[in-house]
Amino acid sequence: MNLIRRVTAVKQYPSFTAMLDAEDASALGGPDMTHDQLVAANRDIYPPEKEAFGVFALHLEPPVDHRPDRHAATT
Repeated sequence: MNLIRRVTAVKQYPSFTAMLDAEDASALGGPDMTHDQLVAANRDIYPPEKEAFGVFALHLEPPVDHRPDRHAATT
């Protein structure tokens, strides 16, 4: 399946904490994850020395499925 996503915004933050203070946390992790859990999960992937370079949040449009409609009537 080939899905296309469009970037609608790119936002830069000085830290994961700042990003999570400004962004919708449910879009960044599981809906039941706390602010601290999300910070820890991000730091597991990107340690503090990399976080020091800055943090970017990409806002994406919902995926668009460009496959032909499988339910179209055939003649």
